[in-house]
Amino acid sequence: MRIVGLGLSRTGTSSLARALETLGYRTSHFMDGVAPSQWLSRMSGVRPSPSLAEMYREFDAACDIPAACFFREFAGEFPDCLFILTIRPAETWLNSMQRHCERIAASDPLWVSSFGARLHEFVYGSRHFEPSLYLSMYEHHNASVVDTIAAGRLLVYDLCGGAGWPPLCRFLRRPIPSAAFPHFDWIARGQKPTVIPLAGE
Repeated sequence: MRIVGLGLSRTGTSSLARALETLGYRTSHFMDGVAPSQWLSRMSGVRPSPSLAEMYREFDAACDIPAACFFREFAGEFPDCLFILTIRPAETWLNSMQRHCERIAASDPLWVSSFGARLHEFVYGSRHFEPSLYLSMYEHHNASVVDTIAAGRLLVYDLCGGAGWPPLCRFLRRPIPSAAFPHFDWIARGQKPTVIPLAGE
């Protein structure tokens, strides 16, 4: 593992994944290539759990939850790994997160019993959108990342604010691509979210 995106939902994680792919990194976004059962064991504290190296053996990079929540474990298991914390202002994040939660809850009446709902409970403290709770968890996560990850290994990246290629490529020591930065928002595109059953096999 070479790069882990530590931003939570609605901070540009889909765009970051596409940008890393453009730069040549095999990137897992959200649950791409990883079985939900593997993350459930880690989220539940079940021992032994598969190693992160085993879970991500096909990838160079990972971003979005749940990987973002295990930054201490990634930092310990991959001492040369770099980290990217995508951020956005608290008020705009909360508004975007509310739309996100409303859209996924409306997409399938079974969502509340899905892996995604369990993941929201783990990350944000509740399966249902609770503004003050979600915001406190968002701010606590970002502060913990900055306090934990050494400055030389961490890029704090306002992707949603339009930061684009320059800071990302400087951090990764890659040339800036000729292609436009791949901004992507599944809500804006009207896509239906994927609902993963809790059993998740």
